Amino acid sequence: MGSDLRDRGIHSDMDRISDLNLTNESDHLLLHDNIHYIFIPFDTTPYQVRTKENSTLRIIHSPTNRAMKGSEHVIRVIERLRKLRRIEFVLAEHRQHVDVLRLKSTCDIAIEQVGNHGGTGYGRNSLETLAMGIPTITDMTPECVAELPDHPFILATPETLLERLVELSDDPDLRRAHALKGRSWVEEHHSYESVHARLLSLYRAHGIL
Repeated sequence: MGSDLRDRGIHSDMDRISDLNLTNESDHLLLHDNIHYIFIPFDTTPYQVRTKENSTLRIIHSPTNRAMKGSEHVIRVIERLRKLRRIEFVLAEHRQHVDVLRLKSTCDIAIEQVGNHGGTGYGRNSLETLAMGIPTITDMTPECVAELPDHPFILATPETLLERLVELSDDPDLRRAHALKGRSWVEEHHSYESVHARLLSLYRAHGIL
C-alpha cells in the first residue's frame, strides 16, 4: 500500500518469504512482476445516499495533503468557476473525520485530486462520496483507468478540470447518473463480500487454503 514500493522498490528479503503479494494501487502492477490487485474493502451501509441537491451547488475538496492532491490548482480553478457559475466551495481539511463526513453529506460534487502527484486516482475519501451518491471528479493514471473500465468517476486533468465542473454544474441529469452509478459500483466492487471472494480465490490459487 502507499508509496513504499514506488519510493523504495522491492524489499528482497520480504519478497523472498512472501507467498502472495497484494495491492490496491494499480500502478504497483508495473513495479512488481508477481503482485495481484484487490479493491479496498469498504462498507457502504453507514452512508446515506443524497436525494436532494442544494439550490446553489456545493463542491467539496477534502485533501489530507494539498501537494499530493493538486489542491492549489483545484482552488485556482474554483475561483475561475465562481466567475462563471453560482457555486459554494467547501475546503475540508485539518478536521476530525466525523466533521468531514458531515460536510460531505451536504455537498453535490466532490473533487478528489488532479495532477497525479501521488496515488493512482482514488481511495477511501472518494469511496465515501460515491457511497453518498455524490458525483466525484478525479485524475487517474492510465494504469488505473485500464484496471477499472467500468468506474463511475468523472475524469479530469489540470487542463480539463474547469470544463468538467462547468459540464456537471449545468447538467442535473449527468450528476444524477453519476450519483446512481457511484453508489452501485462501490457496493459491487468494494463490498466486504466481493473483496472476501477475491481473497479466497487468490489464497486457493496460491495454495494458502
